[in-house]
Amino acid sequence: MGASVLKESIAELADVVNRLLRNRPFDLGESRERADIRLWFHRPLCVAFFIDDGAKVVYVAAVKWVGN
Repeated sequence: MGASVLKESIAELADVVNRLLRNRPFDLGESRERADIRLWFHRPLCVAFFIDDGAKVVYVAAVKWVGN
């Protein structure tokens, strides 16, 4: 896979993740030990995020490539 194809694939994944987190963050992932962090597997990524319901904002804390 060439670098340009990989870059395009990553950009497409980022767009999907952003759209889903914007539209329905409470439906994605599951809570972890800390009540304020959620972990969501959207293969090939794992996304850790926080939801500030009062401000209507989602903060992505980390994204990790976990593969298929």
